[in-house]
Amino acid sequence: MKNSIPITVLMSVYNGESWLEESIRSILAQTFTDFEFIIVNDGSTDKSISILHDLAAKDSRIRLFSKSNTGLTDSLNFGIERARGEWIARIDADDISFPERLEIQYKLAKSDPDIVLVGGGLTKIDMQGQEIKTYSYPISHVKLVNNLKKGSRFFAHSCAFIKTFSIREIGGYRMRLKRAQDLDLWLRLSQTGKIAAVDKTIIKLRVHPQQISHDEGGRRQKIDAFVARISFVLIKQKETDPVSAPELEFQKFRLWLVSKLESDGYFEYIANITKMREYTRCNSLRKLLMLVLRIILRPRILAFFIVHRFFTKQYSGRVAKSWLKYNIV
Repeated sequence: MKNSIPITVLMSVYNGESWLEESIRSILAQTFTDFEFIIVNDGSTDKSISILHDLAAKDSRIRLFSKSNTGLTDSLNFGIERARGEWIARIDADDISFPERLEIQYKLAKSDPDIVLVGGGLTKIDMQGQEIKTYSYPISHVKLVNNLKKGSRFFAHSCAFIKTFSIREIGGYRMRLKRAQDLDLWLRLSQTGKIAAVDKTIIKLRVHPQQISHDEGGRRQKIDAFVARISFVLIKQKETDPVSAPELEFQKFRLWLVSKLESDGYFEYIANITKMREYTRCNSLRKLLMLVLRIILRPRILAFFIVHRFFTKQYSGRVAKSWLKYNIV
């Protein structure tokens, strides 16, 4: 499809009535006005569809599509196929864009023909819209890619501003990584061009219990993130990519990886880190000190803390090497 406008804003909605109108209006109020707004109603059963129809009737930039519920990843690919913009700006139905977001991201994107992805800073807000904390991110390609490889600080999915040609060229989001589809996409995009970020806060990211990142206590997301990073290492080494392999081969890889993470103490490490954060928020110094002491006295957990904190890239490489050896047997 020939691109005829600068920007396509892309949103997928599933039962998002609580904050949907506020999110959409933050896009319609952008200082940069030359865009289309594709909204994919992913089989909502609440009042979302009536909100969408009402707003679409008032602004012709909104292109509304409704389909059966197939999940966020499939819905985003559905929207990408129909996008007419040179760039795609993502926004989730519970987040808010600052008025100049599109303007400043588009300006940076157009400043260098090699740029394929632009992000930016964010402010986390609670369910009532109260600000929690503001986050900024590196702006250079090298630092951003290093952070991707390490699982370190990286801008949110709702901050993403993506070159349409590039995302189509690599096949869009991959359905097998539904809880880390953005990380996987960023890693693959980083091999096609430059990643950058504006040094401004451009969205408000809402934190609430219904977010899919909380699914299965966040375990599924963490596993998918590791799958994405190991896949990236194997692709760079020109080895067979298990995420693109037949289903049985992919499931074999995923089960092996979960077993590997368990044996290395990763999930135990994550459980302890989660408790540390809870105790810190609750100012429970005694419990926090006891937990730190327990970690120090358990060599496996202490070792994984050091690895995860300082040597994640190297760990991913070792895991990829272990998979290649295992898969030969």
